[in-house]
Amino acid sequence: MKSRRTGRRGLLTRLLGAALVGAALLGVVVTGWLAFSHEAAPAPPRSPSSAAPVHSYKADRSVTVAVYGDSISQGDSRGFAYLDLGKTSWVSHLQPGRVRFVGGQAIGGTRSGDLPDRYQEGVRSNVLVLFLGTNDFRTREASVERMAANFAAFYAARGASMGTPRVITVALGPMADRDAAQIREWNRRLEAESAARGWTYADPWTRLRDSANRWLPAYARDEVHPNEAGAVVLAEELSTIIERAAG
Repeated sequence: MKSRRTGRRGLLTRLLGAALVGAALLGVVVTGWLAFSHEAAPAPPRSPSSAAPVHSYKADRSVTVAVYGDSISQGDSRGFAYLDLGKTSWVSHLQPGRVRFVGGQAIGGTRSGDLPDRYQEGVRSNVLVLFLGTNDFRTREASVERMAANFAAFYAARGASMGTPRVITVALGPMADRDAAQIREWNRRLEAESAARGWTYADPWTRLRDSANRWLPAYARDEVHPNEAGAVVLAEELSTIIERAAG
């Protein structure tokens, strides 16, 4: 009788142990499944505030300009054609957000007949400023009409490679050592030639000269050239004219 009881208790003990082991195994399985299902679930979509930032930029909308000139444009530049400009060059004071200089050439003594030798390959622009005439006038090498013909020949040969820019011609500025009436007559004829050829004629000198067409002292370096303050005024005046010419 005693042995039967002992046997039953042993059987119950084994059954209880097996049940405990089964419960433990079930817990492990359930815990693993929950962990797997949590990892496999797709991440919820991010709110707009947590989205990756969108980088934006402001396109450069400035008008590009090429300049061919003489010492008035060159000023104290060390390498005008390579955009190494000095403070007495009006080109150095152009505001990049409005007008951006992209190349050209300006060398002291340049006349309109020298343009073919001054051409800079690969320079394309919206506007072309031909800031010449001082040396043609002072040396009497060319008339206004001859100078305009030189401009036209240069553009016919190189205009397409320069991007067919709009052309601006520039009036003679103040000259303390030349007759004011002759300068005014030159400018009148240049304006007429420019209009006939569809070019923009620019007179950026009104704030720099007096009624006798002489420099206001605050802006002159000598009888022909502006100082830095004069170059700043020229840049301000020409920036507006360049923008208008570009349309």
